[in-house]
Parts: sequence; structure tokens; C-alpha cells
Amino acid sequence: MTRPEFIAIVQPLVSAFRMDMDIPGWTAYFRALEDVPAQLLEAAVSRALKGSTQFFPKPGELRQYAEESRKALLAAQPFEHCESCSADGWTSVTVDGVSRMMRCSCWHVHQQRIAQLGVGHVPLMLPPAESWHEADL
Repeated sequence: MTRPEFIAIVQPLVSAFRMDMDIPGWTAYFRALEDVPAQLLEAAVSRALKGSTQFFPKPGELRQYAEESRKALLAAQPFEHCESCSADGWTSVTVDGVSRMMRCSCWHVHQQRIAQLGVGHVPLMLPPAESWHEADL
């Protein structure tokens, strides 16, 4: 996302909170949020505008809102496997007498559909530390 695109997305939030955002402030927010896809940043700004908070959201809060939107969009697009593959999109193929596992074409179609959403598979932030399990570390 370019800086002008970022400013266009965040400006309504700045206006709603009647903030005087200076160049260092814009720079700090841009650096903290430049990797967030525009669609998710727009959702985060909308959520912040509709919320009841009295203070301008910190970059981490906007990132959290964006991550929650990303998860909701991905959950709304569940993977539905075909008859020839497993529930996780793997299928067995025999090549030159050797059985191999490879991703089914239905899984690739699903990945393309997710890519078209523009939200990606990479989390925008780690979950809160209290939700970590020792086995996950």
C-alpha cells in the first residue's frame, strides 16, 4: 500500500477523532500498518469508527481489528474438498509406479479464491500471550 492510499483510508478516523496528525505521526502509523492489506485496514478503520472508544486507536489496535477481519473473511470461505481428495486437499497419485501425495486441483482453486480476496494466509499479529499453550512453543 502506498502512503497516499494509507492516508486516504485512515483520514476519516483522524477527522472523526478531531486529531491534528503531523508528519511524524502519519509516518509512525504508516510504518506500523503498511503491510496490512488495504481491504483489511478499511475494515479496521470502520470498526474503530463504529466503536465506543474515546481515544484514537493505537496502531496495534488497528492491526488487531484487521486481523480479526482477516480471520472472519477466511472463515467465510471454507475449503470444500472433492471426492478424490482428503479433507485437507491431498490426493494420492501414482507416477512411474510410485505413489505420491500431491495437492488436489480443488485445493488450488480454493487458494486462488483466497488470493483474490486480497487478505492472504499470513497472520497480521500473534495471538495474545495468554492464549499460548506451552506445547505450541
